[in-house]
Amino acid sequence: MYVQIRKAGKYEYIYVVEAYRKSNGKIAHRTIDKIGRYDKLKELNPNFLEELKASVKEQSESIKVNIQHNAVENFIKHNKKVKNSTPDSPEFAGFPLFNYANSVIFMIWKNILKLEYRLKYLQKQYHPDCDANTSDLLFHRILEKILHKYIKPSSKTIYFIGDVYDPYEELLEYKKVNSLLNEEINDILNFLIKIFAKEANLPWIEDLEILSANADLKNRLNKILTEHPEHQLSAKEINTLTNNLQKAHSIKLDVLEVLISKIILKIILKRLNEEKIFVSESDIENALGSALLVPCLSESGKNKILYIKVFSENNKLLNSILTVFGLKPLLNCQVKSELSRRLKMRFNNDSDVLSQKLLDFYS
Repeated sequence: MYVQIRKAGKYEYIYVVEAYRKSNGKIAHRTIDKIGRYDKLKELNPNFLEELKASVKEQSESIKVNIQHNAVENFIKHNKKVKNSTPDSPEFAGFPLFNYANSVIFMIWKNILKLEYRLKYLQKQYHPDCDANTSDLLFHRILEKILHKYIKPSSKTIYFIGDVYDPYEELLEYKKVNSLLNEEINDILNFLIKIFAKEANLPWIEDLEILSANADLKNRLNKILTEHPEHQLSAKEINTLTNNLQKAHSIKLDVLEVLISKIILKIILKRLNEEKIFVSESDIENALGSALLVPCLSESGKNKILYIKVFSENNKLLNSILTVFGLKPLLNCQVKSELSRRLKMRFNNDSDVLSQKLLDFYS
């Protein structure tokens, strides 16, 4: 709420106005109270405007506190009524925690490293028969690398806002794109190196030599078969070459994943340093791992869902990370439209945040 002065005819009038969001996410305003004519009120009390503004601000803050308090109360009540299960995890008690670090990591992935564009281009241009989403699959692998300390290897479901997935199903899908990534890995690396040079000073880029250490295995096999078609390879020779080749590919992809993860952390570190914030990569990992929200549903399940931020000692650094990339720190609790605005993610419905499966289960 805030105080507004409007002119009507030759007089100015004082109103108390409230800003709110429509169902489509757009901001609108409505008048809460008409106070009176500015000139008359000023005659009665020269300081009335400052006092009114202070009073309205205090009321507004009080309302926010009450909303947050009620939200937490409703969450606790409702959480007690939820059975000790989720759709796929019977041992989990209550609501799952959602990590929102994917918002800033994806911004780097898409807008700075431009990997979403490059991978989609390569897939469409050279691998049109591949029906898996290479960009999403590799991005999930990067998320898991960066947040490895906070994702249990036994997790049946991984919860990011706007992105809930089964890591085991993802692994099966990822195997479908292994050949694509192996074929295009040099293109991807050359593409990335140009961008890295602009974003940070990366002397460790020389470690890329490991990626080509076993690159001649396939050439050796092709050379033997091309130059000596009469030569019959023994089963043992074929098996050795094949195993070595598979191992080389595995090393390549693993190094690529680690490399991209490392570069994302370096870019975050560089942005923070530019703002005179000096921390370690481990500090950044801890802050991103602590970016947690829990959804709060009313007892009826019909009212708006509030997303409550989980307190952590890393919140200050997390807020700085969001800020240096043009995002806004989250409130203690917010609705979907506020979450969308602050993290610059498009959520048309709460199902876009939670997944329809979870929303149906908890509603």
